[in-house]
Parts: sequence; structure tokens; C-alpha cells
Amino acid sequence: MMWNVLAKSVQGSSHKRLQTVCQDACQTEIHHVGGLPVLVLAASDGAGSAEHSDIGSQTACRAVQELIAEKLRDQTDFLPIARDEAVSWYEHVRAEILREAEVRSVPIRQLACTLLVAVIGESGAAFCQIGDGAIVVRDQGELRPVFWPQSGEYANTTNFVTSSRIEQDLMFEWRAAPIDDVSMFTDGLQTVALNYATRQAHQPFFTPLLDTLRQHVAPAELLGPLQSFLESKNLTDRTDDDLTLILATRINSV
Repeated sequence: MMWNVLAKSVQGSSHKRLQTVCQDACQTEIHHVGGLPVLVLAASDGAGSAEHSDIGSQTACRAVQELIAEKLRDQTDFLPIARDEAVSWYEHVRAEILREAEVRSVPIRQLACTLLVAVIGESGAAFCQIGDGAIVVRDQGELRPVFWPQSGEYANTTNFVTSSRIEQDLMFEWRAAPIDDVSMFTDGLQTVALNYATRQAHQPFFTPLLDTLRQHVAPAELLGPLQSFLESKNLTDRTDDDLTLILATRINSV
């Protein structure tokens, strides 16, 4: 078995209009443990009010990917992941962001960002989230969010990995079952990708995207079309925020 994976972050229309950088980031990696693939996905959304949140989101994705890669290198079998371990990942990420803040002589809140992570082996997967956005997986034939996006203490706010409340804020789940389809996205896509009335994933949004990815023999060729989709008028009429979308589907290698 192997994975087809596609990931893209694009600048939102409001950011283009205001000439501000894209504050989203994402990173995907495939490692092999005991000869079997382990997919690691990370996505982060920098807080719009934080001056250096683009650096925060980039640092968050890089730091968590590097740490998980190091841990997987020491394994001969993909082992179940506990919540305490995931908390340690996020604490490491916060420490790395703090270093970046210190280099710039600014408070860590100026690099505030969310962080969503998925680590998926052949027969189990760990899902972690602080902040809004969502991770969607196929569960008994239906695409469902693992967690509902987090809201902060006040309206239109959320939680950030840069806070000192990682232990309290982290949403974590280990699933001891194969995962064949997964998507991850930041909050710019929430109103399009989620049905708020039913608190479920919007199936017509994901199904054609995953079907196309599953059937394509060269996923990298889909990066251009994915960017065009994320920048299309159909989406920008509904959201002006930065957009990040990761799609992954497990396929037969023969």
C-alpha cells in the first residue's frame, strides 16, 4: 500500500488586497517503519492579529515534522501513540516558536498559530489539534471530522499552540483502525467544508477531490489545479481568508 498526497496553502483574497503575506502553512511527510508507510500531516494557521504569525505557522509545521521523524527513526514497528506523547510534541513546538520570538525580540503572542497533526500508520492513527480548522477522515464509509473546530473564550477567537495551556487545550485521539482517506484544512475552509447544522463534513466538497486524487497516477500534477481551485471565485466569494487544504488517500501499489 502507498499514499497519494496533495497539500497547498494559498493567500486569501483579503490578504492580497491588504498586501499581507499568507499566514497559513502545511507540511506532509511519508516515513517507513518496519517497511510500512507512516503518513505525517501538519497544518497551521497564523493568527491574523499577530505580526509574525506566518513565521509561527511555518515553525510549527517544521518543528513537529522534524520531531516525529526523529521518533519514528528509532522504531522497528509503528507503536500506539498516547496523549502524553502528543502533549510533548506540542510543548516542543511551542519552545521552538519561543526561540523564533526571542530572535525577533517580540512576545511569543506575535507568532500565535494553530496546529493540526495526523500520524497515520497501517493499522492505527493519532490525531491532534489546538485551534480551529479540522481533520476529516472516512469512518464507516462517511467522511467525518475527528474534532469540531475549537472556539476561544471570545467570539471569533480560537486557541493557539503558543499559549501556556497546551495540556488543557490539546484535543487528541488514537484510533486503532486503518484510515484510508484523510483531509486537513485551516479555518478559511470551514464554512465550505463543514455542515454546521449537522456538525458533519460536507460530503460533496471532499468526495470529488479525493476521487480525483485516488485515480491520478502522478499526484504532483494536481498541485496546479488544486491551487486554482483554492483561488477560484467560487471559494473567494465565500471566504477571504488564507486557505490550506491537505488531501491524502491510501491506494494499492500495484
